[in-house]
Amino acid sequence: AADAQLLGQVYVAGSRPAVADTALVTGLRNNRQVAVGLQHLITEVTAVRLSGDEAELRVQGSMRAYQVQDTGGRLVARIPAGGLTTDLLLLTRTPAGWRVQAIR
Repeated sequence: AADAQLLGQVYVAGSRPAVADTALVTGLRNNRQVAVGLQHLITEVTAVRLSGDEAELRVQGSMRAYQVQDTGGRLVARIPAGGLTTDLLLLTRTPAGWRVQAIR
């Protein structure tokens, strides 16, 4: 089941990507739907900058194809795999570890 609380293990609270993914997870839950097989495939990570409690990483990857199903297991939508993308992730060190602050 979708659990927006788990996003706190990935993102800095209140950051733009945290807000966006929380809205997606909440929307799925409110519609009684789940994403099945949703997976990021990371193919390359390059450190761009490290300075104290911040780091920038260039990350290349893609999303695998997945399905959206209702909670009864019925197919709602098939989402095709995404093409290869390159993003710049800004990470911030928190008391709980490194978290994503921004994705560019």
